[in-house]
Amino acid sequence: MYLFRQSTLGIAAGLAFSLVSTVALAVPQSYGDARGLSPSQVVSAIHLDFSNGQSYGAIVDLLGMPDARDRRADWYSLPNGGGYMLVNYQGAIAVGLSWSSQP
Repeated sequence: MYLFRQSTLGIAAGLAFSLVSTVALAVPQSYGDARGLSPSQVVSAIHLDFSNGQSYGAIVDLLGMPDARDRRADWYSLPNGGGYMLVNYQGAIAVGLSWSSQP
């Protein structure tokens, strides 16, 4: 969204675009190569220390590119169709893991 606009119509259009973009990102969007995680990657992720956060780069180095993303998490497929492991973010810092049976 732009900080400055010259007209009220421009402000309304900018806010509408921002809202549509936010809603569109609430559903995980396909991303990466859809390989999913290996069992050893899942174990490694479970043992990460998130007390001070983890950088996005460190997560990608460990797990590879996510299968999907939304505005708060990267989604990784678990082995054998076991659902998804989500790496949750606050900004660019990973702050924890969660689990989901469906995207």
